[in-house]
Amino acid sequence: MKKLRKLVSKFTLERILRKSSLLIQEIVRGVDFSRVVYPEEVGLDPKYVLESTPSWNKYLVRVLKDLHINNQDTILDICCGKGSAMLAMFKFPFARVDGIELSKEISEIAIRNFTKLKKQRWHIFNGDAITYKDYNAYSMLYLYHPFREEIMRQVVANIHSSISGREQEMLIIYNNPVCHEVIVKNGVFCKQREYPNGYGDRIFVYSNKNLQHSRLHPFHSILHLVAEN
Repeated sequence: MKKLRKLVSKFTLERILRKSSLLIQEIVRGVDFSRVVYPEEVGLDPKYVLESTPSWNKYLVRVLKDLHINNQDTILDICCGKGSAMLAMFKFPFARVDGIELSKEISEIAIRNFTKLKKQRWHIFNGDAITYKDYNAYSMLYLYHPFREEIMRQVVANIHSSISGREQEMLIIYNNPVCHEVIVKNGVFCKQREYPNGYGDRIFVYSNKNLQHSRLHPFHSILHLVAEN
């Protein structure tokens, strides 16, 4: 019943009209962020990899607003697809907004999108998140539930290995956190915040620091508001 309610919520008249309007705008601009791509279309196995769908909406922007992003921060979108979520990230002063995408065909669409829009401070890596070696270069990671649990376990193990010995805080933003238990299993990351995502699911934010030493601590939020004013 819960799955049925979620499915129905995605097909309200308002959402259908908004989706149609967005697709028309993208056609006019010569970009493609919103069309869903299924694994079989690009030669991937649906037993392990989920469809590539856009996740930029006001709910993701709200999460990012709460993270006190500055020009020293960097973020990697794991399985970035065509770059929809990265568009939201460009609204914030990240030093780098990067993505990694397994499908060469989809990653080339993302590259064309950002080239067409003349975006800067980005790079799309065409590669496998299981073997990617540079997670430690980022202060934040983003996922829109891209894998089945078997693959997620391997990706999380790779992240743990990459950041071993790291002193700086790293945040993981996990949209539709189906594999939440995989993220927290070994105690490297703990969930610090929870938000709606607009589709009946949630967005969890994790940190490798306890709340007292995290940018997510309420005291840091107050300081950020004071600095803004």
